[in-house]
Amino acid sequence: MLVQCFGYSLPFTLDEELAYRVLRPHVVAGDATHQPLLIRASDDSEIEVYVDPKGIMVDRPRPGVVLDIVADLVKQLDAVLILPGFSVLVTSEFHRASLPDDLRRDAVVVELTGAAVLSALRGE
Repeated sequence: MLVQCFGYSLPFTLDEELAYRVLRPHVVAGDATHQPLLIRASDDSEIEVYVDPKGIMVDRPRPGVVLDIVADLVKQLDAVLILPGFSVLVTSEFHRASLPDDLRRDAVVVELTGAAVLSALRGE
């Protein structure tokens, strides 16, 4: 999965400082210079995260509270979540309109929660 910011149909730099503030309470291994970050949620679900100004790559997503952390990250960064297969979860029509045409077609407006992310990953 990829967390990315868009405006006027173009990707733009995301706020890395904000991303680290959101993720830092959940980091159990890694840091800004030693990536990936291993993120662990209260239920022991985990993901690996690579933070870059162009986007945040989320690897090995598993069901659990960790997907709520991903959803919160997307919302706080005012970003979108690009899933495998290039379907896109957005939180508003404004975000859908900011996407490039090829991503806009398959974008779905949802109330972004961990459950919504899991459902989308499962193709539900």
